[in-house]
Amino acid sequence: MTTERFNVDLQKFADVTGQELDTVVRRAALEVYDRVTKRTPVDTGRARGNWNMGVGSPDLGEDKSFGKSTGSHIGLSTPPTSPKAKKVTLRKGQGKDILFITNNLPYIEVLENGSSTQAPNGMVAVTLAEVEGFMKDVIRG
Repeated sequence: MTTERFNVDLQKFADVTGQELDTVVRRAALEVYDRVTKRTPVDTGRARGNWNMGVGSPDLGEDKSFGKSTGSHIGLSTPPTSPKAKKVTLRKGQGKDILFITNNLPYIEVLENGSSTQAPNGMVAVTLAEVEGFMKDVIRG
């Protein structure tokens, strides 16, 4: 299992942009989730459909309904708005909680390491670098 970490001082970003920390955390997490999901290669849709979000602890679930011939992600270039992501709500004061974006499929690490021609550079590392770079640029002014 690989673990990638998002390394941006979100409080500084919130201060620079005039937003509440809770709002910044949620928006950043949903942006990363959306980009990682969209970058996930689609064959059966199982990998794309198994991204999860958790607050305070990782969601270790696996959705076995994806990957059937009628899987809801088959043939889509972008994922639908995930009901899993929508369920993650941050209450006031949870901005400092750790948010986890996970995919528990046994082959997700192989995909992340570039085994697919659809995502030769992976999904997670590319997304984190992209979003971190943007946020750090905003902080630097």
